[in-house]
Amino acid sequence: MKKYGYFDEAEDSYTVGYYQRDNYCFAVKDSFPRITKDAVPLGVADLTYRVSIMSCMPYAQDTQLVLELLKGGS
Repeated sequence: MKKYGYFDEAEDSYTVGYYQRDNYCFAVKDSFPRITKDAVPLGVADLTYRVSIMSCMPYAQDTQLVLELLKGGS
């Protein structure tokens, strides 16, 4: 982190942090806004993109249900 300007000696000065505002789970289906490996032509490298959270909302799932399913619930 020193590479990016963080110094242990100044730890008390670093009061800005982050907090998690929301937690979402999405069903990533064929029409979900995404770029797949098969959709990227040969020769395209270091591709980056951003997806609007609003365009994902139609795919939102109940987070508690998803967590239960991941834990092996039914």
